[in-house]
Amino acid sequence: MNLVLFISYLLTVSAIIATPGPSTMLMVSHSINYGKGAVVLNAIGSAFAAIILIIIAIFLVDKTLPPEAVPILSIIGSLYLIYIGYNSLRNKDFDTEVISKKTDNFFLQSFVTGISNPKDILFFIVFLPQFIDYAIDFKYAVVLLVIGWVFCDLFIMVCYGLLAANAGGTLSNNFISKTTKLMGFIIIFIGSTIGISSIYKVFFE
Repeated sequence: MNLVLFISYLLTVSAIIATPGPSTMLMVSHSINYGKGAVVLNAIGSAFAAIILIIIAIFLVDKTLPPEAVPILSIIGSLYLIYIGYNSLRNKDFDTEVISKKTDNFFLQSFVTGISNPKDILFFIVFLPQFIDYAIDFKYAVVLLVIGWVFCDLFIMVCYGLLAANAGGTLSNNFISKTTKLMGFIIIFIGSTIGISSIYKVFFE
């Protein structure tokens, strides 16, 4: 197991998940409107959606992508990360008054929000291969990626939920905006680092 590769994956995943998006804003809305009781179910729904998308993406990569193409895909993935970071820097203030259906099924609503964006499949396809450790069994490597993502997803989403619940509806757009921009800088840095490393492997090794 390549520990450095796995830690890099966890740091990248954490920055991506911490960047507020639809699932995060739904969590904030549920926490503010329904209290801490909605936090765990909301987080589990989001994580479960991510598990399915990751498995689909890795299955597609495993069946269609030769190992020698991974460095090229890593370059594409790094550019995509930079693009995500750049968009985070350009985002205007978020509206924390997210409209959500009045339902007690927080898991289902969070799951549907997380899995309903087909662009996430494309994201996982270009993002995950660069973090697969081909020195170990492929299934074991996939399990590590899934566990790492789920751990980061649950932890960060619960933190957002508890923060929103404790803020009592006063979680400001300014806080969300600053968090988004900070994560944008981090993602751009990580994407640039991965890109430089991948270019070196392709052209100089």
